[in-house]
Amino acid sequence: MEAIIYSPQLLAPLQLKPGARYWTAIEQLCARPWWFRLWILQESTVTAPRYLYWGTFSIEFDVLAFALEVAKLVYDDPRVNAPFNIQLLTTQRREGSRTTLLEVLEKVRPWTCTDPRDKVYAGLGLVAGDTSQHIIPDYTRPAEDVYIDVVKTVLNRYLEGHRLDFLAHAVHLQWPHNKLKKLTGSVSVKRLSIPSWLPDWNRVVICYALPKVSSSNGLVPGTKLYNAAGTYPTQASLVGNQLRVLGLSVGVVSQISSSCYQHPFPPAEALAFLKTWVPKDSAQNYTAGGTIQQAFLSTIVADVRRTRECSLSWLCF
Repeated sequence: MEAIIYSPQLLAPLQLKPGARYWTAIEQLCARPWWFRLWILQESTVTAPRYLYWGTFSIEFDVLAFALEVAKLVYDDPRVNAPFNIQLLTTQRREGSRTTLLEVLEKVRPWTCTDPRDKVYAGLGLVAGDTSQHIIPDYTRPAEDVYIDVVKTVLNRYLEGHRLDFLAHAVHLQWPHNKLKKLTGSVSVKRLSIPSWLPDWNRVVICYALPKVSSSNGLVPGTKLYNAAGTYPTQASLVGNQLRVLGLSVGVVSQISSSCYQHPFPPAEALAFLKTWVPKDSAQNYTAGGTIQQAFLSTIVADVRRTRECSLSWLCF
């Protein structure tokens, strides 16, 4: 049965098409503001049986999540992600996932709350191990200090080689207000005055941090994807609002561009744009091995080679 469910080709005869009446109903259900309230994670990720009530109708949450998983194989629409992500967190909690503090904070980032401190406090119960015990909820302290506590915890408690992972979460590109309202039902996100190296967990950002390990489910320790520093120990400290790190300067970023988050992503335009980046003499050998073309292809996918079943909406191109 699992092989049938996860085969888009076999799902095709069902004629599950975007825009159909049932798909519109799914979109309307998933667009309800309730899905984006941060504190529902505490009640909706419990391991006990859960039921969703909407008016006079009810459905077991596991059944709804399974239906959405199948639906995403037909049409990969980010608007149905909220219930799907809740189920993912629930599964990880049931199976004893080794979800780290930063992984939890990133996963709950799209959810909204009135108090920016709750972006950290609400996720502590989902963190594996004793890392979360080093952050004690204290609503007398400003949100900026709470976010600095996260950095201190990572610097002091994370394994060597992962103590600067928080830097990848310091993203400052936020959705435009019209997009933000569609995603979360709100645009009232308080902007904090914090250093550039400090992640603002209260902001719903456009892009997310690159994965650091190859494991996608967190059930087992994943293979480390990047290891530029080798076994050299991290030397970092906080002095006031400064983060001081000992390292080497290997280059300078000369230009950046905004993230393209149009959905569905137009593949023809994307391919034409990427072709303008292809380096000259790409068949020549690259310094680190292989050809320049191979190095380029690895770079544009962040050196992460993953596979997943494609959705039917991808096949229409």
